[in-house]
Amino acid sequence: MRTFLISLIFASFLAAPAFAANALLSESTPQEILAFHSDLLNKLEASKVDGLDGGDAAKLTHQSTIATKLLGGVDDWADLGQDNQLTVFNIHESVRGLLAEAAERGQEKVCKQERLTGSNMSKLVCRTRAEIEREKHIARDGLRRMQEKHPGKPNR
Repeated sequence: MRTFLISLIFASFLAAPAFAANALLSESTPQEILAFHSDLLNKLEASKVDGLDGGDAAKLTHQSTIATKLLGGVDDWADLGQDNQLTVFNIHESVRGLLAEAAERGQEKVCKQERLTGSNMSKLVCRTRAEIEREKHIARDGLRRMQEKHPGKPNR
């Protein structure tokens, strides 16, 4: 009896990912999952995903590339072998988890004392990490545009 219970628990443990994969696969079509990963790859290429560090971006790019290759030309889940279905499910869940973590990091507030221009008074300013990154990007863009408009002029 004890051996039977252990075998049953072990078998259910092995089958759990397949059941979870079937749930995802019944909710989404291969084309929807392919569109999600293709869109993500485009956003990653354009650096339009907030809160990611370089390692996360590389991991997401790698995993989404695998998913798009597996799903390319697949119209129905039945066209994909069970091993590949499980691979797509695991990749999709991993990517969603990384994106959720990145979103949380992007919403984390960072506060610091900043001096106002022309004043010795400082004030506490709080921004999310995403806002800080956006402001850095805007400042770099503005500086780059100014340099393009006036090439060869020395900075004073």
